[in-house]
Amino acid sequence: MSSDKKRVQFRAPHRSIDRTDALAEVLGQDRTTVLVTALREYLQEATHDDALTQEIAAAYYDDEIYRRATQITRWC
Repeated sequence: MSSDKKRVQFRAPHRSIDRTDALAEVLGQDRTTVLVTALREYLQEATHDDALTQEIAAAYYDDEIYRRATQITRWC
């Protein structure tokens, strides 16, 4: 795992955070560790999802990603 870290902030349903905190306590970990592990596992699974891979490729080849990136940069 890279030592580069970026602080993020997001809102989540109370129930999800309560469940995360309970799991963290059982595992003897902090909330951040549980969330980062869950995110890493989700992204790992997503990279093996053929339908998602095809959708990303199609968006890339249709110039959709470039179009969306252009829109986002206009907002900043």
